[in-house]
Amino acid sequence: LYYGIFLYGKFSGGANMVFVDLSYDITEDICSWPGHPHPAVKTVLSSAKEGYEVKHISFMSHVGTHIDAPSHTLQDGLSLNDIPVSQYMGPALIIDVCNIKDQIEVGDLLPYAEQIEQSKFVVFHCGHQRYWHQNEYFYGHPVISKECALWLSGFDLYGIGLDTFSPEPVDTKTSIVHRTLAAKGMVIIENLAQLKVVLTLTTQTKGMFFLSALPIKIPDADGSPVRAVAIIDSCYLQEESRE
Repeated sequence: LYYGIFLYGKFSGGANMVFVDLSYDITEDICSWPGHPHPAVKTVLSSAKEGYEVKHISFMSHVGTHIDAPSHTLQDGLSLNDIPVSQYMGPALIIDVCNIKDQIEVGDLLPYAEQIEQSKFVVFHCGHQRYWHQNEYFYGHPVISKECALWLSGFDLYGIGLDTFSPEPVDTKTSIVHRTLAAKGMVIIENLAQLKVVLTLTTQTKGMFFLSALPIKIPDADGSPVRAVAIIDSCYLQEESRE
């Protein structure tokens, strides 16, 4: 059943879960990286004429809510198809970095080290969704320092995620954060939506939830849109509501 941005259902095991959609719609006017062409959506066959609907859709590999493969910034890096499908999902930790105006440093994450050890993804809530479709979306967000990227790469993580277009400045000349994480085979999930909702719903789990972000299966893909979903055990929501 739909409840706004939530899906509420059961897994086969019987546990009640809440599903939060973390992806943006891919539309022709979607917020796109400066200089990149917007997606094009054309109706090729229509139900009115042919009796069924078929569209031709074209877009960049890094459009909307998407995932960066290591090959995005490393010539010999893994493509998305080189990575086992099981590594596009797993336990995640969301960290609120809204109050950090410049760089996210190692010291900012040290209090979460134990939880990061238990995670496969670290997701940063930068609060930048409010600028979606505005020029401000590309600037002014907290970025990950080189030292912090190196520190994160020391954990057994599949990747990181964030609600911005990049974990580093838009005008970077080195892509050092991308390259540092890519060297460890880690992916980067960018332009996540509804992270504030996830932050609120994971109060009882101290920011822990299950993340799924499956890319389209394209050979040698350097990136791909994903349908990212946060999955949270609703028993924690019920406990919170009783307090």
